[in-house]
Amino acid sequence: MKHAEVSFFRRLVAGLLLLVSVFSFFIVLMIALKGGRWEFLSFDAKNPMPRLALGVAAFLGWFAVRTGFAGARDEWMNLLKRLVLLSLSLGTSLFAAELVLRAYLRHSQGLNTLERLKQAYEDGVPIRARSSHPLAAITRLSPNKKLIYELIPDLEMDFGGHELKQNAAGMRERKEYPVERLPSSVRIIGLGDSGMFGWGVEQDENYLAVLEERLNRNADGILYEVLNMAVPGYNTQQEVDALIAKGLACNPDIVVVGWCENDFALPGFVAPQKFYDEKNVSYLSALIFNRPKYRRLVLPDVQDRRRVSYDLIDPEVLEGEGLEGVRRSLEKLARLGREHDFNILIFGPMNDDIAGVCSEIGIASFNTLREIPEGTYPDEYGIYHPHPNPDGHAALAGYLADILREKGWLRMPRH
Repeated sequence: MKHAEVSFFRRLVAGLLLLVSVFSFFIVLMIALKGGRWEFLSFDAKNPMPRLALGVAAFLGWFAVRTGFAGARDEWMNLLKRLVLLSLSLGTSLFAAELVLRAYLRHSQGLNTLERLKQAYEDGVPIRARSSHPLAAITRLSPNKKLIYELIPDLEMDFGGHELKQNAAGMRERKEYPVERLPSSVRIIGLGDSGMFGWGVEQDENYLAVLEERLNRNADGILYEVLNMAVPGYNTQQEVDALIAKGLACNPDIVVVGWCENDFALPGFVAPQKFYDEKNVSYLSALIFNRPKYRRLVLPDVQDRRRVSYDLIDPEVLEGEGLEGVRRSLEKLARLGREHDFNILIFGPMNDDIAGVCSEIGIASFNTLREIPEGTYPDEYGIYHPHPNPDGHAALAGYLADILREKGWLRMPRH
């Protein structure tokens, strides 16, 4: 083979290897930007490590073909020195970033532990909200051990960049609702967690606030009162216990339970402090390349019940998790509805298990996953997400108003 042909062939191989290297690193970058998975047309990339290894191998191959294996000792030594220096610098930086991330997680999750809440309660000094706007900044220890914690009454602050106002009854409401009702009112109580509460939206943008405004806009001679008793982190059992402790005195006509898959779990503050000191896992790697795994890793260990503060928590709380715990809570809610003559609606994105429980117990439900076809609204609305955006809340308020009208529950009250 002639020298010109050999030179052309080497350039071609070197070019292809460089292209493979650049493309491999590009895929790794896209996986990181997408949080663990990059899909483009029919291309699906998840695990970055084989692609990272391919990129390095292709780069070394490109260098070898371009430089040659013989007579290029100095260039290879220079490359080796640079690679060693790069590896040491990158390794040191990543190690430091891992330590900083773990320290941040210990601090931020530590604010949301029962021990920290107890300390703030005893000291009489509220926990100051920081950029992470921890739940502990807007809650206090509850004297009711079944509730564990509750919203701080008469609180007004900036919370996560949004206005937050909690009334004297400890609800995220701008106004006060007297216990005694007007004869011409329809009273709706909302039980839920952070989704119904309106996490990440302004004071009057949660779907219960929008619902009250829209119902009263009709000017049909009825005063519609929608009391938002949702507390972030509550599960179904806590929501029902909150209704017993606080809501029944308000004599509701309708109780709406904002369903979320988190209702299967133990409530907030139950899990003990997590120290994020595992040696066989990298939180930084999971944060960069696998966000779903990262979200699982940062969750506190709710199974370590030996460290639960039983002096602050009713042991019955620990029986509220899982499908059977939810079933018992909904059965209790159904009995309360019959005894106190109010209608019940479970509202939200439900899997078949919880939808089946509602049907078995005889509680009305509106499954947004089934009733709102996929693609009806843009993804950013977050219709099926635990925390919709303001447009998503507005859309949900419309569906909620329609279902309450269809059931005939918005007529002049019976009282």
